[in-house]
Amino acid sequence: MCGIYAAHGPFVVTGHILPGFPPKPNVLAVGATFNRPVLSNPTLWRTAGIVLRGPRNSAQFRLRNGIVRMNGRVHKHYRQMFSAPLVRPKIEALGDRMGQIAKSEVGSWPAGCPVDLWPLVQKLVRRFAVSLLFGDDRQHGDPVAEMLRDHVQYTYDPLVVGCPINIRGTPYYRMLQHATAFERRILDWANKKKMEDLDLHDLFSLLTHMPDENGDPPSDAKISGHVPTLFGAAFETCQSVLIWTLVLLAQHPSVARALWSEVKTVDESDSGQISKLPLLDAVVRESMRILPSVPLQFRVAMQGTDLSGYRVPQGTRICLSAFLTNRLPELYPDPDHFEPQRWFSIDPSTYEFSAFSAGPRACPGVWFGTGVVKACLVAIMKRWRIMLPAGSRIDYKLYITLSPKRGVSAKILPQDGNFSANPIKGNINAIVAMPGGSTKPADAT
Repeated sequence: MCGIYAAHGPFVVTGHILPGFPPKPNVLAVGATFNRPVLSNPTLWRTAGIVLRGPRNSAQFRLRNGIVRMNGRVHKHYRQMFSAPLVRPKIEALGDRMGQIAKSEVGSWPAGCPVDLWPLVQKLVRRFAVSLLFGDDRQHGDPVAEMLRDHVQYTYDPLVVGCPINIRGTPYYRMLQHATAFERRILDWANKKKMEDLDLHDLFSLLTHMPDENGDPPSDAKISGHVPTLFGAAFETCQSVLIWTLVLLAQHPSVARALWSEVKTVDESDSGQISKLPLLDAVVRESMRILPSVPLQFRVAMQGTDLSGYRVPQGTRICLSAFLTNRLPELYPDPDHFEPQRWFSIDPSTYEFSAFSAGPRACPGVWFGTGVVKACLVAIMKRWRIMLPAGSRIDYKLYITLSPKRGVSAKILPQDGNFSANPIKGNINAIVAMPGGSTKPADAT
């Protein structure tokens, strides 16, 4: 993607790269010039599917039909339903609980020995999501989260995508069998929720108790379609932001030292105090800028239209790149460098900095996501100093979110303020100018 942009500019017709009939053109578009008209008009530019469809009437087919796939009045109905517990005042009211969860989980991290930091971050963020947004039902929520992780891996497995043949023994067959078991697990949990009272703070309780867009009780298909999206949005993106922020801080000791000085006397349960910390806010924004959790968005033109001077036919599939937009040098000088201080003097629009998308379908979980990441960072920085051993290899992968490919080897040390960095290996150096990195960052300009 970086190479295409560097060679051809911000609007590139890439041709018919995905299977389908009739074939549809694909476009890479970079920058607010394209983000604004596309993301502000969801009627003309509909959300495109990014997960394998599966045979009609299969669990895989139903599991992909959540709110992201919906449009019009159906989308409006569920967006209003799911946004209610996520508005800023309700999230700020969770400050005490966020602090307690962060202290409980982070305080139990193993000290002094080499660990893989990625599973610890995943467990930490999942605890926030299940406890605060899904009724604190970890008995049912944790297994669903584990199955969601496997479900995403299946649907992006090249052997599954490249050979979608439903014959016993094939990877595609195993993917469909896993989808069936995943859906069964979701519906078992839903049946339990239905027997409980409505909890207005619980997204799953809302889904199982509130009528659907037609005023009818929610069907099993509607329930199983929404849960993967709700779970993924609740913790997949947050855990991606948190792990990359910890990696970036470990490799930039001067920033880590300044952040520790800012947070070390903060009351972890005071979300109002945490929300006013300027460097903490800048660090999180800069992390989301340089390594956005969702680097790509896809939309499909429902009719032929003009897009910033370019004519695109009906059915055109457009890729909007937050990764490249967030690195435009006219907006962000030295875009491959992690420089949180830049946020003290810039204020880009959501179309120029699309960490949570933009327009009427922007992510409603912005306050929850940033609140969780900040609460975790405060708890971690007050207790631990994260060190990446010299020569550690950190590679990234991209499914729906940008995440570590093979984990993050680290040492968790008691916080003493003696921050230092070691050179690391891996393709993370190809997209971030890490101090002492072994690979030149990609030219995204």
